[in-house]
Amino acid sequence: MPLKFSLASLEGLDENIAKLYEKADDGKYYLQVEGAVAKSRLDEFRDKNIELSKQLETFKGVDVEEYKKLKTEVSELRAQLEKKGDRLTDEQIDAMLQERTKSMKTEFENQIKERDEQIGIMTRQLESLVIDNAVREAALANDVVKTALEDVVLRAKTIFRLQDGQAVPFDKKGQMIYGKDGASPMSPAEWIKGLRTEAPHLFSKPSGSGSSGGGVGSGNVLDRSAMTPLQKVAAGLASRNQK
Repeated sequence: MPLKFSLASLEGLDENIAKLYEKADDGKYYLQVEGAVAKSRLDEFRDKNIELSKQLETFKGVDVEEYKKLKTEVSELRAQLEKKGDRLTDEQIDAMLQERTKSMKTEFENQIKERDEQIGIMTRQLESLVIDNAVREAALANDVVKTALEDVVLRAKTIFRLQDGQAVPFDKKGQMIYGKDGASPMSPAEWIKGLRTEAPHLFSKPSGSGSSGGGVGSGNVLDRSAMTPLQKVAAGLASRNQK
């Protein structure tokens, strides 16, 4: 038969077992076992823990160092006033604490706002740098005149955005512009090639040009906007002869 931790009386117990119990101040007899605690004490300890946890929840997010500093300021002010013969009421102390806490909260929120603004600025600068570099690289690889690079970059700023670390084009409605494959976004290089028709003056040589020989009859295909009237006539005759 297992021994009970507490008994109201030792009556009827074997003498050897009765020696294991000791009477406490509450009049009950408790089994003398090292490390054993009465259930009532455990319940009391648990209830106190729950109560303390609830109290700690009230102070969640409180900066301990700031609280100590605030408490010191109030104590010093109270000492100064008492030295002058004045005393702070509990209501006055509460009002001071609330005002100081409000000031600290405002200062903290301003710091967060300033940090977010700095992050936004740096993010935009990074986006611009990545897009500009991608466009410049594609422009140089596609015969864009060096003096026209800034023009091309400015045009790209109205179209490209940084997405997943890549320069991705979007139309005026905010829809992604796809490349010729119809599946992936149009690349800066593909977009620049499309500028040959829209702004041929940005390029060092016309699209599809061949040898360096001049004239309409040679391998060079001049843009019509750059031709003289005589060259346009010659180009028209050459086109008819080819049919």
